[in-house]
Amino acid sequence: MAEKDCYVYPTYVADSEEVLEATEKMNSYLGAKITYDFNPNTEVVDASVISQWVKCNDKMKVTFDKDAVKKYIDELGDKYDTLCENRKFTTARGDTVTVKGGYYGWKIDQDAEYDHLIKDIKSGEEVNREPEYKTRAVTHGDIDIGDTYAEVDLTNQKMYFIKDGNVV
Repeated sequence: MAEKDCYVYPTYVADSEEVLEATEKMNSYLGAKITYDFNPNTEVVDASVISQWVKCNDKMKVTFDKDAVKKYIDELGDKYDTLCENRKFTTARGDTVTVKGGYYGWKIDQDAEYDHLIKDIKSGEEVNREPEYKTRAVTHGDIDIGDTYAEVDLTNQKMYFIKDGNVV
């Protein structure tokens, strides 16, 4: 059979230069650890996550599953974006009101974050950072306006200035 050239031999084998280079590159990517800061919460992208995204094509070129990475970033947005959301708010008088969303809050810039995340993974290093944002609020959490702001009570025709959480 061999004399008649009946066998189809693999393009790459375990010790092929291309396989060894792809293995080295993929292993370096798995050394990356990106810790997102959503103070007080964090989200970690490490080898257990990255290994689901790193792929090798039939030419031994290392790539990323772009859809899976984008889905992860989209899920971060679902969890932490607050842009245009309504907020329950306790007024200076002690009443609880709902403030309509408006154009305020956190919004991850998903395209920029994709590029930044892939760059961080390719570096193979440990990184602590915030994601890339299109818009930012003052703080993370239920009330993301911070503890210094002005409040206008239209019903009672009063204005309050709250500084460091205290009415002044």
